[in-house]
Amino acid sequence: MEGTVEGLVVSEAEVIVGPRGRIDGAVKAKHLVVNGEVDGRVVCEQLDIMAAGTVRGELHTGRMTIEEGGRFLGQSMDLGEAGDITVLELNLVAPERVAALGRQPEQVATVVEEEEKASR
Repeated sequence: MEGTVEGLVVSEAEVIVGPRGRIDGAVKAKHLVVNGEVDGRVVCEQLDIMAAGTVRGELHTGRMTIEEGGRFLGQSMDLGEAGDITVLELNLVAPERVAALGRQPEQVATVVEEEEKASR
């Protein structure tokens, strides 16, 4: 992707942030490749930060590589078992958004899924 995305990005596969790409928000993906910028919370099985890439924020991942020149600024935690992605998905939505939705945290995943379906 190129350009700027603000909010939540969810993919069951691979997300590639190109050199002119920027994500301000949360990302949940199986594999995230960053050659641009990501600023926010990330949950993925594999993260690859390329030479021109920067990731800032909280990271939950099983595996991470950083090329020379790439930058990671934040806190990193081991993803653990693959099931953790589902549990942590609730934490991707900002607390303000949970309150704005007027829902309990356990209902947020359903709301996010409904929003994704509607945008397709």
